[in-house]
Amino acid sequence: FPVTITSFKLPNTGNLKVFMRDETLVVDNMTKEVATLSIFTSTGKQVMTSSVKSIGRSTISPILHPGLYIVEVVTSQDKVTLKFIID
Repeated sequence: FPVTITSFKLPNTGNLKVFMRDETLVVDNMTKEVATLSIFTSTGKQVMTSSVKSIGRSTISPILHPGLYIVEVVTSQDKVTLKFIID
């Protein structure tokens, strides 16, 4: 499924980054704590949640219907949000 990144709501922080590579979400979590990744529809309905390991890179390949989605990755100190569209 084609993925189009439209914008970042919040910038990546030095310790926490989220981006799309092809059809996969990539999270670089350089913090010492496990992060929580959540995916929401444009109406705010949560469609997925996952833990993201500390001190490393995690990849997630969500199976989603076409539409606008918001990915939020959160630790106690950092928060990154990304909007993307699946055509």
